[in-house]
Amino acid sequence: MKTGILGGSFDPVHQGHLHISRLALKKLGLQRVIFMPAAQNPLKKSAHCSSHHRFAMLAIALSCMPNFLLSDLEVEADGVSFTFVTLSQLRIIYPEDKFFLLLGSDNVPDFPRWKNLEGIRRIADIVLITRPGNSPGGDCGLPVITNRSSVSSTDIRRRIACGKSLSGLVCAGVERYIERHGLYRAGQGEEPCLSTK
Repeated sequence: MKTGILGGSFDPVHQGHLHISRLALKKLGLQRVIFMPAAQNPLKKSAHCSSHHRFAMLAIALSCMPNFLLSDLEVEADGVSFTFVTLSQLRIIYPEDKFFLLLGSDNVPDFPRWKNLEGIRRIADIVLITRPGNSPGGDCGLPVITNRSSVSSTDIRRRIACGKSLSGLVCAGVERYIERHGLYRAGQGEEPCLSTK
């Protein structure tokens, strides 16, 4: 089975994440995409809300999508998430699958800092996802899927802090979850309220 793996903070999950996964299903001929929320990315600052909330929002967003699976491997480990370790665990769980690691193209400059990049490439084919204003830069020799959606978790958090609408940016269930739990509100360490349409 051809399986895509999409990791990240998902802070929060939004329609852009779902869009690029559908693109990958089509462009790469995948049978499924596994969403892998990280407890803590070793190259980024801490997420804005807990892994419990981020996992719950993903479960809501993926609940009606049979080709999308949600894994708790990294959040259950409850520490720094290394892609090589996760892929090694997935290889044991799915020994027959061909893996495609779906990465935002903004990760390319950090490749020298990744733990065992060559080991990662032995387990999975890396496929880069670009979005407007973000390209790999130069010829990195990796396949690229162009994503024309510009929605980002940063923009969504700013919208929430400013009291702006999330219509069309996150699924309705995720929006209700954010409201119910008071996530990403101004004064909770979120980005400053900027002018956002």
